[in-house]
Amino acid sequence: MKFTIFVTEKCNLRCTYCYERGMDRGKSMDINTANKTIDFICKNIKNEELDIPLYIVFHGGEPLINFKLVKHIHKELSKRVLERKIIYDMTTNATYLDEEIINFMCKNIDNISISIDGTKKFHDKNRIFSNGDGSYDLVIKNAKRFLDIGKDVRVRMTYTTDTISELYESIAQIVRYGFTNIVPIADFMSLNWTNNHIDIINEQISKLINLKKEHPNIDISLLDIKNLNIKKGDCFGGIVSFAIDVNGDIFPCTFSVGDNEFKLGSVFDRNISEEKRQELIKIYISENEECKDCLRKEWCTSVRCKLMNRKVTGEFNKAIPIICALEKVILTTTRKIKMEEKSKEAMI
Repeated sequence: MKFTIFVTEKCNLRCTYCYERGMDRGKSMDINTANKTIDFICKNIKNEELDIPLYIVFHGGEPLINFKLVKHIHKELSKRVLERKIIYDMTTNATYLDEEIINFMCKNIDNISISIDGTKKFHDKNRIFSNGDGSYDLVIKNAKRFLDIGKDVRVRMTYTTDTISELYESIAQIVRYGFTNIVPIADFMSLNWTNNHIDIINEQISKLINLKKEHPNIDISLLDIKNLNIKKGDCFGGIVSFAIDVNGDIFPCTFSVGDNEFKLGSVFDRNISEEKRQELIKIYISENEECKDCLRKEWCTSVRCKLMNRKVTGEFNKAIPIICALEKVILTTTRKIKMEEKSKEAMI
């Protein structure tokens, strides 16, 4: 099971593409709510097979703003969940890091993601402090501290319609810093993507294939055709995966947090509305009419993630344009990489 815990709504950055930018940023989870959240988690994993890991995601805002609570939740869960593997996950903007936090994360957070948008030019255009200053220099300085002590971290890189033409250079810059695990993610909230942008993505991917040949030890998710071609299946949000906000309200996923239409319950009553869960299942299995004949429908996030569709397009069954287009890019990328592999085999 997976539980995403919003330890705070607060964030010291004002990223231009953030899908949470409309949320109230003034509140953090208190210790009483955290304890009730821990109770809720422990209750709900009782009937799960012991060999199934428990996934805990610390979320925000910027989760390290409430570092004290992160430590508390980790400590209490580690004491109460003894017979099951717990995998901790966190994405941070890396502006709140100090020696204590870095040591804690290296020891206790299994999957660390740091948001870096490639080059200083583009990072500082989109990932800014509330006073308008860019965050790049501080983020790079702090992120490198993980590399210095041998901790592998994942770089989460958001690319937009304004920055896609420099995707290769952005990733190459991150590689030059020494990072080897890079996850480029499109600004899916934007409806401004055009066919011209898709052509540019294909051009950039061709360059990235060459970069991968030069640096075979790096992992770039856009080129990971094995994972990109895993069938998605139906969504499990609200079934075996939950998001818990700072008030202890329970939602199916991060995209639905704050929308009372999808509120399933509260950690204070420890119960989930079965009626709402059944409504969710009906939404999840409903078909996107426009996607029914698509070759990529079994792999596509927009076919699977109806609540994300609703957040971006206003409709459960309307695909998000850039996600739809990227599925076609995956087809092209898969062909390119397989051709490269065949060419390499022929030379042996």
